[in-house]
Amino acid sequence: MKNITFLFILCLLLPFAVSAQRLTKNIQFIPESEVPAVVIQRQRELFPSDIVSQWQVQRTTGVNTANLRYIANLEKDGRPGFSVSYLPEAILLFTREIIPDEIIPNAVRLKVKKKYPKFNIEPSDFITLPSPHREIYIVKLRDDNRLLYVFYDTTGTEIDKKDLPAEIAYLIG
Repeated sequence: MKNITFLFILCLLLPFAVSAQRLTKNIQFIPESEVPAVVIQRQRELFPSDIVSQWQVQRTTGVNTANLRYIANLEKDGRPGFSVSYLPEAILLFTREIIPDEIIPNAVRLKVKKKYPKFNIEPSDFITLPSPHREIYIVKLRDDNRLLYVFYDTTGTEIDKKDLPAEIAYLIG
């Protein structure tokens, strides 16, 4: 009976272990020497005063360079929590800033609290896409045992997950 219970619990937990493993394998820290020179040059052109604290590479699938994203983790004015994502050809995909609840605009925060009253807002992401210009809040919510991500534009309009730009879909899994 103990073996059956153990196998049952193992089967329940296996999907979570596999997805967690997939996420950790798909983004890796790399030395700057492994980042294409055009990406480093573009980073210096766009954000000359920001310090890159570390580089990461994200492989969405396979080993084809079309499936690579380079991520520069930045410090702005000595503050961490910023990143910039590029394609291997140095095309800027988006910038990302981790923000606390109190920085989220009232138009967004009030709508989130009204729609999800049992959830607490945790540090969330503010994403800026350059072309076409678009700003999106990825609001991270947590209650006792659930984690939920909701998406809003700067005016407080909720965005359905299926309507998110492909460039940022990997952030939410």
